[in-house]
Amino acid sequence: MTNGVGGQGSAKASTGGVLVVEDNEITQQVLTRALHEIGVDEVRCCLDGAEALSVVADHPGDINTILCDLNMPNMDGLEFVRRLADLRFAGGVILVSGERRAILDTAGRLARSHRLHLLGVLQKPVTQADLRRMFRRAEQEARTPRHFGARSSFRPTADDLRHALEQGHVYPVYQPKVRLDDRTIGGVEALARWKHPTYGHVSPGVFVPLAEAADLINELTLAIVSQGVDDMADWATRGYRVDTSFNMSMQILNLGDGDAGDAVVRKLLDILDKQHIQPEAVYLEVTESRIAADAKAAMELLSRIALRGFSLSIDDFGTGYSNLQKLQDLPFSELKLDRSFVVEAMVSDRGRAILESTVHLAKQLELTITAEGVETQDQLALVEAIGCDLVQGFYFARPMDSDSLMTWMDGWSARSLANR
Repeated sequence: MTNGVGGQGSAKASTGGVLVVEDNEITQQVLTRALHEIGVDEVRCCLDGAEALSVVADHPGDINTILCDLNMPNMDGLEFVRRLADLRFAGGVILVSGERRAILDTAGRLARSHRLHLLGVLQKPVTQADLRRMFRRAEQEARTPRHFGARSSFRPTADDLRHALEQGHVYPVYQPKVRLDDRTIGGVEALARWKHPTYGHVSPGVFVPLAEAADLINELTLAIVSQGVDDMADWATRGYRVDTSFNMSMQILNLGDGDAGDAVVRKLLDILDKQHIQPEAVYLEVTESRIAADAKAAMELLSRIALRGFSLSIDDFGTGYSNLQKLQDLPFSELKLDRSFVVEAMVSDRGRAILESTVHLAKQLELTITAEGVETQDQLALVEAIGCDLVQGFYFARPMDSDSLMTWMDGWSARSLANR
């Protein structure tokens, strides 16, 4: 193993130690020199994957980023990625290869499937500009914490959730959507949260599936809509008429029973009517992967919802195997691109081509396009360049309670007026 220390400029704090895994010593030298010249002070090099894994295992806090060639003898980059994941490496990974782009892109998806933090994939020869772009991305992402609350050992039961709904411990928070053309507020999404009096915040990834499994999804959804509509009425008294999106499980719509689905629609209309809110101000988001296989039932019920004045949004588009036929068959007015779609486009030419073609198709179908999960300046620039209409994500605002949202909107509106 060789070490390179020194170089021009001062290293950014987020780059830390960089490990280059490359079996060609000349390429090692070229990469080390390029890294020094962009300000990385500490560079270590290994000639094979086994040696690199030993370095990571022996010095877990010293390596922040790994550049790994794919095509190496003994242990190739694909095996190295798998074993690196076994070590629970939490730093950034950059995959490098002279192979064709499709192989690199697939290797990148493999790295993400192992839950590694992939900064990108680079084709040889690697330039300083390529490396600078990768480390800039790392710096932006390091400034954006992604975790919701702390992990808890609490494993709620159906009775726990039922009690929480009865006691008002489940409530909505709101994440703004920003129009890209004029940076004005384009609406908010209501997101369910549960704060247990003893165990604190319970992840939606825990309690939403529990609600579906325990036949409590109806109660959960109507509780969030009811509180959300009350907040919409309050916002209106403060001068803000804000379109609001609510997540709607296909289970609650009960496509196997048309009467049950109609009953849910009537309950939603009753909630709106009590606060004098028009259905046109409400978007119902249906997750793409959960649209029922019964296409005729889905078309009937979702069309009926649209006839009542609600707008329909296809949520998390791009997860799993997207079915573009749904965009033609069902009366959606908004398409929400899943964050994974955007992340893939950031690191893959093929991913960007797919994203651009999806946006183009959505525009041809006259759908509003919202990019979800935008967290960095580079991601914002990408979705703006390809023609998305709205952005939702940590870059502009985190989910917040109703009062905090009003404070945020006051500040945002004031800044928007000042910049005109």
